[in-house]
Amino acid sequence: MEDSRKRIEAAVRALATDVLNKFEKKRKIDSVQELIILATYLNMQKLDEMRESIEGVLRAFQRLDALIDVVKS
Repeated sequence: MEDSRKRIEAAVRALATDVLNKFEKKRKIDSVQELIILATYLNMQKLDEMRESIEGVLRAFQRLDALIDVVKS
């Protein structure tokens, strides 16, 4: 499952690169498919940010757990 997710993300990023280049050159985005690709890419970026935030919180809890063990000793 993880391998499939990574392959799909890579494909979306590759497609999004082409559409973003077009968008940055102020050319018209002329298909719904291109808009869907951009929306999917933005959603993936937000999910990555959320995943990183959650991992940071989990690391903080792990440090707190380790601190509690030290304080108990």
